[in-house]
Amino acid sequence: RRFVAAAESSVGTALGLGHVARFEGGASGDLAGELRAWLAERLRSGARKFVVAGGDGTVNLALSTYVSLRDEGHPSNAVFGAVGLGSSNDFQKPFDSDKRARLAGFACRLDFNEAFAHDVGTLVIDGEKRARHFFVNASMGVTAEANDRFNRGGPGLRAMKRVWVDGAILGAALSTFAGYENRAIRLALDGENPVELQLTNLGVIKNRHFSGSFRYDTGPAPDDGMLGVRICRDMSRVEMLGTLGSLAQGRFSGLSKRSGRDAKDVRVESATGTKLAVETDGEVVLATGCRFGVRQKEIMLCP
Repeated sequence: RRFVAAAESSVGTALGLGHVARFEGGASGDLAGELRAWLAERLRSGARKFVVAGGDGTVNLALSTYVSLRDEGHPSNAVFGAVGLGSSNDFQKPFDSDKRARLAGFACRLDFNEAFAHDVGTLVIDGEKRARHFFVNASMGVTAEANDRFNRGGPGLRAMKRVWVDGAILGAALSTFAGYENRAIRLALDGENPVELQLTNLGVIKNRHFSGSFRYDTGPAPDDGMLGVRICRDMSRVEMLGTLGSLAQGRFSGLSKRSGRDAKDVRVESATGTKLAVETDGEVVLATGCRFGVRQKEIMLCP
């Protein structure tokens, strides 16, 4: 509560805000439903600037809710900023960007004067009609499974999150590596014939930064209508550790068993029928097949 209050005070001062309508839901047990109703009412009343205070999952929930409302006919000119209160805060990365700042120690995206239309990634799970959205990155394979472990955690991991986030992320990754087996998948990009491979990791990215200090050396622009597809295949545990070290230094392209390109449409299917972990902005679901896409310049975000 103290962190949220400090963030709100700093944001209000920085933006010169008077009255601020604050959403604090969850009382009914349906946080998503409460947020949807609150945001719809605020849009109807004329509000157009919103600041999301929370981690990547909170940002995803708020922005996804708005995209859904807008698709149903609500105003399309709302602008969103964010204050990072989460563990990794990938939405705010890179932290040293010219347009980003820290207020009361919190990483922020609050320059409403420079807001721009940002792409939105989409994920459709086989057998579902509703599209999920992502605004940072998505993944399958070892990163998705490590995210699931990080989210669920145990007492030790939860305690480490509070004092050393990067250490908790590394711990989740290493414990996942210890039992990980490559997954047989079929991968098709932009309607090309599918390729079968032993998947170690698949990154589907709009931001080259992910999970603490890890980062790819290249990535798509936030508004170019493309997804960055980064593939690690058929790696041993030693090779996975080497890749982890390389990503901590921002190195990926041209290295063994790693490849990447940009695409608009990414289809993945389990070659064995086994359910696979699929992660979007830190949240994980299971699926035997899925399709990633992108909606270009769909939402106005502070830079």
